[in-house]
Amino acid sequence: METFAAVIGLWPTAEALAGDLGLGGVTVRAWRNRNSIPPEYWRPLIAAGADRGIEGLSLDKLAEIAEARRRLPVVPPTGEAAA
Repeated sequence: METFAAVIGLWPTAEALAGDLGLGGVTVRAWRNRNSIPPEYWRPLIAAGADRGIEGLSLDKLAEIAEARRRLPVVPPTGEAAA
């Protein structure tokens, strides 16, 4: 698990994770599409994963993913020239 999208993929569906967190499926699908999980949901996500028997989720792992994501180069959207 190297990305937030992969973390979300540990659940059977985005809706399943959303239900575990008391959110709508649209919210979790947006996280997956952005490859981002807001930090305020990390602890509930870890607890929900533990309830489902998902191993390897921890604050350290999520922080590691976030740090790796910050180090990625910023690529302008298609059609825009780099400044």
